[in-house]
Amino acid sequence: MLYSLVREHLSELLEHASDTYERGLPRYVVGELEEYLHFHVVVIDGVFTFDADGRARFHEARPPTPAQIDRVARRTYDRALRWLQSRRPPAATLLTSQPLGAIVMSGPAASPYVGVTGVATLAEVEALRDLPEARRLVAGYELAVGVLVSDVTLAGGPPPMPRYPALTEIAPILATVRAFARPVLHFNTRSTTPVDAQLAELLERTAYFPSGLCRRVQLNVAAPPVAALERARRLHPGLELVLQVPLWRADLRRSADLCDFVLPYAGLVDYVLLDPSGGRGAGADEALLAEIRLASEVLAGAFGLVLAGGLGGENAAGEIARFRAALGSIPFSIDAEGRLRGGKAEGRRVGDRVNVAKVRDYLLAASAVLQPAGAERVRP
Repeated sequence: MLYSLVREHLSELLEHASDTYERGLPRYVVGELEEYLHFHVVVIDGVFTFDADGRARFHEARPPTPAQIDRVARRTYDRALRWLQSRRPPAATLLTSQPLGAIVMSGPAASPYVGVTGVATLAEVEALRDLPEARRLVAGYELAVGVLVSDVTLAGGPPPMPRYPALTEIAPILATVRAFARPVLHFNTRSTTPVDAQLAELLERTAYFPSGLCRRVQLNVAAPPVAALERARRLHPGLELVLQVPLWRADLRRSADLCDFVLPYAGLVDYVLLDPSGGRGAGADEALLAEIRLASEVLAGAFGLVLAGGLGGENAAGEIARFRAALGSIPFSIDAEGRLRGGKAEGRRVGDRVNVAKVRDYLLAASAVLQPAGAERVRP
């Protein structure tokens, strides 16, 4: 009924506009009147309260984040489309003829990936390169190979453990990775130097960024200052950032707390990696997955989501299936490190090098579970 009234009124305006054109008024008066469905959202900027003495006080509300605006707009779009389709198909056609991205924030162009992290030698990279599974990932996903670097190795110090290459070995590793996968630097630091200054040293002094060797960095840094990431973005246009979210912290295991932690980084980081393991190889339990699901409905509009923790060759199929069941149609990436390493002796894991057989099983499981029905696999 509402749409019919609006359409009838608009027709009268168009008829009147045609009459005015015949009397010599500008043509654009007619041309600018057309049907265009759009949404209005009322957002309050605060509330008033009264003091004990009766004076009014204004309490300013925080401005909505892009992700919050996106969530409201997408929900409005979906509900309006369902209502229009049930009552007046032509109106639904008008709505669906406009891409959703023209109406709401479209979110990052963050391609989902399957991550293998912790390569430390050229021999490990070449072994991954020679795996047929590394070139046959499910369509729509790319392989990302992570190289660990810390403030200590960046300063030329000794690697803290075997999965960290020396600074002089990183450039050849990145160059070899780039031939078959997406290189990613995983940077962690305990230095008090501002994060943007450390990123500048990591990317510029080593020439990784200007040479094109690596354009994606994962920050394994606890709550990096927003201002520092803003400066880093201005200094390195085109840099992609992944923010590790420390879900092993008890204060971040509720969806509301998780969103409060992550949303200030909207527009500054491309991906958020949700990791409950803290390097211990622990996965998300069902309660935490339920909270991640709730948070993802908000976060997916502004970030690419990456799930990590406890993934390995032996359990990847089951764990990824759990992730998919929890997140439904929301796209996500995965990353694995600890359980892709070492061998076994007397029932215990020994060694800390990349285990190619475990990586192969992990990639096979990822492609099998992430494969949409009827999709074609990427060929070499």
